[in-house]
This record gives sequence, C-alpha cells and structure tokens, in this order.
Amino acid sequence: MTENIEKKKSGFVGGAFLGALFGSILGILFAPASGKETRGKIKEGAKDVAEKGKDVYEAAKDKIEPIVKEASEKAKAAAEAGKDFVTDAKEEIEEKIEEVKEKLSSRE
Repeated sequence: MTENIEKKKSGFVGGAFLGALFGSILGILFAPASGKETRGKIKEGAKDVAEKGKDVYEAAKDKIEPIVKEASEKAKAAAEAGKDFVTDAKEEIEEKIEEVKEKLSSRE
C-alpha cells in the first residue's frame, strides 16, 4: 500500500515537472516578443526548468535512497536465512545418511 502512495507521489511530482516544462515552452513560443526578448525568456525558462529538474531529482533521491537501503537490508537478511536453511538441511541430510549406514551395517 505504501508503494502505491509513493508511486502516486512520484507520478504527481513528475507530472508537475513536465507540466511546468511544457507550460514554459508554450508560453515563450506563443507570446509576442522580439527575438532578443524571446531568447532571454528561453534562457530564463531553461534556468527554471533546470532548477525544477534539480528539485525533482533531489526529492526522488530522498525518497529512493531509504527504499534501496531497506531492500538491501532485506536481501542480506534473506540471503543469511537461506544460508542458514541450507546449512541446517545439509546437517540433517548427513545425519540421515549416517543413520541409514548404521542400519545397513547392523543388518550385515
């Protein structure tokens, strides 16, 4: 459930970023202005988009880092549990083999 909320938040942030980008571009292109003014507006728009992109990146990074850390910890724990399981299973199998060997040797 938390993953769905996080996906919705990141989708909203990404959508807001794209909306700002396209809005800036369309506003610049359709506003009547001289070439120099338009270039200045494009330059300012590019700065705004870069700043917003940086903000989106930082927000995504702040949300993703804890998720990656938690997933890494869970993977390590699962690997350790798997290793323990295999070790225990190996010991049990070895014990059963010894029991079978003893039973076979006692019959001879």
